[in-house]
Amino acid sequence: MTGKRATRTKAPALDKRPAPSDAEKKANRSAIDRLREQPSPVAIRWEPSKAKICSPHTDELGNVARLMETLGTRSHDSFSVGLGSLEVVSRPRHTERGQTESHLNASLALVAAIAPRDELEGAIALQMAGCHALAVEMMGKAKQTDNLAHLQAYGILAVKLQRTFTSQVEALAKLRGGGKQQVEVRHVYVNGNAVIGDVHATGGGAAAENRDQPHTQSLEYLPGEPVPSMRSADAGREPLPVALGEGAETVSDARGDFARGS
Repeated sequence: MTGKRATRTKAPALDKRPAPSDAEKKANRSAIDRLREQPSPVAIRWEPSKAKICSPHTDELGNVARLMETLGTRSHDSFSVGLGSLEVVSRPRHTERGQTESHLNASLALVAAIAPRDELEGAIALQMAGCHALAVEMMGKAKQTDNLAHLQAYGILAVKLQRTFTSQVEALAKLRGGGKQQVEVRHVYVNGNAVIGDVHATGGGAAAENRDQPHTQSLEYLPGEPVPSMRSADAGREPLPVALGEGAETVSDARGDFARGS
């Protein structure tokens, strides 16, 4: 007698992972609540048949407005060209236009985090997104290769791109700061006399190198204040007054007057 053999269905595998702790459950719920309070990130969706960008929801006009705001422009032409450029630099290698949308949406999220305010900042944001995408790709290639020459080539490119990305961040910060410098002036008291010193320029990329040094440099005494004396290492000598300015001035000690600058 012939007949069909009954097929046995495998029981689903049990999840052996442990349940989250109470603290983890609380943290997870808080994270979910915070995400729900924030609007969804701006995104696009491809129409596979036409390779056309469209809104992920039914509000096409609202999504376009958010995309233009994300790219920092009110120009439809600038928006169209910018979005197309972002798609090109975000697209994975050896893939056709419209095959993936996650990479473009990831780049859009990065541009949204930069929050460009106009077309100039938008241009920097687009370049930053492209530089970041390529730098990550080069690091991945360097990580996966066993060829020393390839490792060196990919590694050098990755480092250069990372430095370029840092320069772009600094350029954006300087642009938003207006290129202005803030001068910090500290009032120091020497022997009870007020002096102005320890001047540092901050902002606009300038570094305050002597901020933590204990000694004040380039002191300028206020008008009408008595000049403090500078005591010699020899305790038997009289203290010398501090000479201010330049030129043929005189200073005196216990031995007499000497012409300074002669």
